[in-house]
Amino acid sequence: MFWDTKPPPQSWFMYYAAQLGVGGRRAGLNAALLQKIAAAVSHDTKLPIRVHAQPSTYEDAMDNLLAFSDEGRQRQQVKDSDAETVSSIPRMKKRFGWLKIDGGYLCSSLPGAVRPVPVRLRTCGDREILPHSQYFATVYE
Repeated sequence: MFWDTKPPPQSWFMYYAAQLGVGGRRAGLNAALLQKIAAAVSHDTKLPIRVHAQPSTYEDAMDNLLAFSDEGRQRQQVKDSDAETVSSIPRMKKRFGWLKIDGGYLCSSLPGAVRPVPVRLRTCGDREILPHSQYFATVYE
């Protein structure tokens, strides 16, 4: 769940934009990318998925990402002596999307043991669930 329901002071605008705007979209893109990687690993092909075992540069990371595509498998671009073959990945929870949640509902239905306690942060202000606010949450299985 995202705490911020309105833009904070000007100095924190980028944080807010990243969290509710780009960050929300980024979470969806990351989930989709992980699903594509899982599909590539489960796809039966004779060409292995080879990745840098210790990626240390942007180029290494991009090579690793490309390795999960059909083109990457054909190119076999990662030729390091310490390269690893990826043949399985752990099961990941599926992301279903976004949900808008009413603060009043959360305040009245969440048991005290699982309800987040109010937190006061010097840099970002108070963090608490307010009954008169709307919140956004990402829904996973």
